[in-house]
Amino acid sequence: MNKYLNRYSVREMVIPRTTKVVIKIFMFNIIDLLIVFFVTLIGVKISSAIPTNPFFKLVLVIASFIVGVFCASRSVNNPGIRQWKIFIWALMEDRHKYYPIRYEKKERKNARI
Repeated sequence: MNKYLNRYSVREMVIPRTTKVVIKIFMFNIIDLLIVFFVTLIGVKISSAIPTNPFFKLVLVIASFIVGVFCASRSVNNPGIRQWKIFIWALMEDRHKYYPIRYEKKERKNARI
C-alpha cells in the first residue's frame, strides 16, 4: 500500500495558487449579482428617503441599477479587475509625479552594419 502513496512526489501534488473558483447562477457570478442587488437596494432606500415625485424615484432606482451593473462589470483589457476598482484607482492616482520611460538600446553582436 505504501508503494502507491510514495509514487508521486510532493511537488506534483501541490495545488496551484492561481486557481480561482466562482459560484455562478446561470451565466452570472454570484458576487456580481450581489453587487448589483446591494447597489440597487441602496438606491431604493435613498429614493424612499427623498420626498419627490414617484417618477423621479423610479428614475433614481433605474440609475442605481445602472451604477450597480457598472460596478460589477469588468474591463475588456483586464478581466481580472472590476470597473469600480479601476475608477477608484484613477481618482487616487497622483498626476503630479513623472515616471520616465526607460529605453535601453540593445546592441546586436552579429549585425552587418
